[in-house]
Amino acid sequence: MSNKTRPSEPLTLSQFLVGAGMFEGGMLLVAFALGFLMKVHPTAELQWSWKSFGIGILATVPMLLLLVASFLSKSNGLNQIRIFLRDLLGPMLDRCRLIDIIFLSLMAGICEEVLFRGFLFQWARGINATFAIMFVNVLFGLAHAITPLYAWLAGLTGLYLTAIMSLESKPNLLIPITAHSAYDLVAFLVVLWDYRRNRANRMANTEDETDVRETAASEEEPLKCSMRSIPPTERKVPPTALSDQRDCHPSYWRLLQPASEKSCWLFRSRSASDNFLTHQWQPEKRPPI
Repeated sequence: MSNKTRPSEPLTLSQFLVGAGMFEGGMLLVAFALGFLMKVHPTAELQWSWKSFGIGILATVPMLLLLVASFLSKSNGLNQIRIFLRDLLGPMLDRCRLIDIIFLSLMAGICEEVLFRGFLFQWARGINATFAIMFVNVLFGLAHAITPLYAWLAGLTGLYLTAIMSLESKPNLLIPITAHSAYDLVAFLVVLWDYRRNRANRMANTEDETDVRETAASEEEPLKCSMRSIPPTERKVPPTALSDQRDCHPSYWRLLQPASEKSCWLFRSRSASDNFLTHQWQPEKRPPI
């Protein structure tokens, strides 16, 4: 039995969607299970209203501005986040339909908000309001800690989502759910766009390099090959070209009597078939450099 481990196969689209659904759905199950044990209803502050839904959509704008700023920024930390998300999510999002991306956005927005601002915030608020705000959003940042900077940004985003719950007279969990889901939808589309743009640039660069190599190969004509294709009596090679070959073939240089009035330097091939030395020899010399 071979000890070599076979390389892991990439996830299929169905495996990716099922895995993401199970992960986010697991948060929802944890929220309701812990809520049942601690007598805290995770969706007690969730009420549907068009007003709250509209507030949630408008509340997405500041987060989207932060997203745009992160893509335009030259910061190494933000570039690392962008590259990480592009390389991790881009290949799978490229295979998703729009309905799949909407599904992922809704699952993330609903399940995470029910757990963090539905159950955990209500439970910790019974201890102390300030403690609840800090505790919930520190956990929210740690849950998104793909890099230290991203964890800080996620924690600040969590503070923002906690604050917008109280934009109405009565706190409504629908506002952060809407803002979170809408933001994730746009963020997924931006990551997909960045992935496709980067892939197109790589393909264009590869094609350019291939064209350059093919052009160079087609223009390059080795001296020996070109000389073998010319009849012996017509071989005329500049002294500079011959001097470049002198170190490689020091024993094959001879000064030949040219057939024309102008003198020329000829290269004698080692091949017996190229033995064309029918002219009168002059005294042996090295070609001038």
